[in-house]
Amino acid sequence: MLVQGDDAALSLAIARHYPILEKQAARHNLILGLLDRALKAGAQDLRFWSFGTPGSCALQIGVRNIVLGELATDDEAPLAASLIGLPFEGIVGPDDTAVRLARCCEHHEILLEGRVEMAIHELSCRPRFPEAPGRARPVRGEDIDAFRMFSTGFLREIAPHEPASPEERIAADVQSGSYLFWTID
Repeated sequence: MLVQGDDAALSLAIARHYPILEKQAARHNLILGLLDRALKAGAQDLRFWSFGTPGSCALQIGVRNIVLGELATDDEAPLAASLIGLPFEGIVGPDDTAVRLARCCEHHEILLEGRVEMAIHELSCRPRFPEAPGRARPVRGEDIDAFRMFSTGFLREIAPHEPASPEERIAADVQSGSYLFWTID
């Protein structure tokens, strides 16, 4: 089932999948972050595909990547069929979900160029590096220029087709308290 960003059923569809995705937050950090932003700020150009198994979902904002949740194998073919004629840059998902969906897309003559494999590393305990100098500290308002430079460079490196974050998003991220800088001296 495809739910558009302006559809009243969107929050219900997201609520059905969110708890399953949240159980493995590191694995699903991209789709969870995009869903959070869509619910808070609204997204007129959002498409959310919701399938029968909780967690089996996908989303797209604008013409960017199709971002997968725990896409069940039975849901790959229907999702691929719904992508016919839809502009998108690529497919992103955990494990081999993106590769499997790309193969299904080939049956509909939707061809994707290249493949970039990435991994997410999750810390299961506090890191201990006793010989490492410095300490972590929250990013503060006076750090906005350095934070902008870092986050823009990081995004350009990992997702070169994504547009740069708007200034208000960078400012909100700085104020959120969710980001740390490692400082020495």
